[in-house]
Parts: sequence; C-alpha cells; structure tokens
Amino acid sequence: MNEPWISQETLGLLIMAIFIPLGPLVATLGWLFVQKGKANKLTKKAKKLTLGVIAFGFVMGFIFLVFGVIAYFFEQPRWIWLRSGFYGLDCAMLFGGVYWLILKIYRDGEL
Repeated sequence: MNEPWISQETLGLLIMAIFIPLGPLVATLGWLFVQKGKANKLTKKAKKLTLGVIAFGFVMGFIFLVFGVIAYFFEQPRWIWLRSGFYGLDCAMLFGGVYWLILKIYRDGEL
C-alpha cells in the first residue's frame, strides 16, 4: 500500500461539497422550469441551465469514477478508491439517467 494521495477528511469534504448541493439544485430547477412546457426565451435558457447542471453532475461523477479506478491500480488505501469509485459510479448513473429523462420531458412539452 502506498502513501495516500489525499486525506480522508479532504476527500469526504470534496465529494460532499460537490454532490450534496447538486441534488436539491436539480430538483428545484426541474420543479420550476421543466413542467412549464411553453417554448419562450426563458424556457430555452432554463432548459440550458437545467441540462447544464445535470451534465456537470454527470461529468464530476465520471471524473470521480476514473479517479477511483486509477487509485485502485496504484494501490492506494481502500477508502480512497472505494469512496471515489462508488460515489462516482452512483452520480454518473444518476445524473446520466436524469439528463435523458429531463430531455424527454422537455421534448414532450415542446410538442
């Protein structure tokens, strides 16, 4: 086992500072803007904002997943690769699925 790249507290703080605000933010944006269904300038900007926040969550989840896999192959302590990999996988799958769901709702509302 090698020297840890990052401390447990710093990794936990980094993960929680990124992913905890994203869930309520996506829910709030979805509640405010997705169900409106009218194609005007505000709705188009809100669509870009909502999908952008969801895409940011997906990308950050994917980055943490890759970080966890790399940490595993470089024989980092278990808590580094396990925490990073699972949070990354969870958030990449969650935000990836929500992205397509919100996009479908927007498309159905524009028809």
